[in-house]
Amino acid sequence: MTTTGHTAADIQRLSRRFLPHCDDRDTLLALEAMAADERLWPGGHALFQRIRAKTLVAERAGDRLKSTQYAFEEVCAKTLYNLSGFPAPFDEDAPDWIHPCAQRLAQALGIAGTQDVVPTAAEPSLYAPPMADLGVDAPRASPRLRFWLACAWSLVFAPVLFHGLVALRAPEFLYPVVAFAAWLGPVAWVLSAHLALPLARVGFARAMLVSLGLTIAMAVFAVIGMAIASAMVGGVGLDPASPGI
Repeated sequence: MTTTGHTAADIQRLSRRFLPHCDDRDTLLALEAMAADERLWPGGHALFQRIRAKTLVAERAGDRLKSTQYAFEEVCAKTLYNLSGFPAPFDEDAPDWIHPCAQRLAQALGIAGTQDVVPTAAEPSLYAPPMADLGVDAPRASPRLRFWLACAWSLVFAPVLFHGLVALRAPEFLYPVVAFAAWLGPVAWVLSAHLALPLARVGFARAMLVSLGLTIAMAVFAVIGMAIASAMVGGVGLDPASPGI
């Protein structure tokens, strides 16, 4: 059996294993049937949308069990659609999330012998693309990509904002205000991608870790950008004694 066939068979096996333990079997049954028939795989996109709608309802209701179930269903639907070879695929690492999601669902359902149901699998990294799809044509949903775009923001806009304030002869109190806003926006944007992960909520410690790492990276890129800008303009605006201040 090919790797593709193994993946589909695994989805079918896990779906069948969870069915007797789940109250909502509608999309799980559809998932099992789809995994068994390669001709149905292109319907994975529409199935994902159905599951995603239920995920949002479960999250608003604070139903962690159903959220966990739908997280598993979402990655399986994404994977089957990607296996179909149709255009505009979901995150390419969707199959990597199948076992971690299944492991959590088995534990949430209290299935005995969880390790026999789902082999232990390492979870994708902190900056893996988010589980919640923000549109198949929206790669900016990836926390990893948002991280580097935030760094690029600091590289380009830190010197632009600084020299703009200097050119406008802005009052001193405005510098830290603008700096804080320029930091807060990208950090909130990156954290919002992590909040889209139904697999794992962004707790305080995780949010602090992401914010600290991003702050350090943005600071480094800002310094690099300032150095490049001052070299281009001959250091104007960096020397407090210069006429530009």
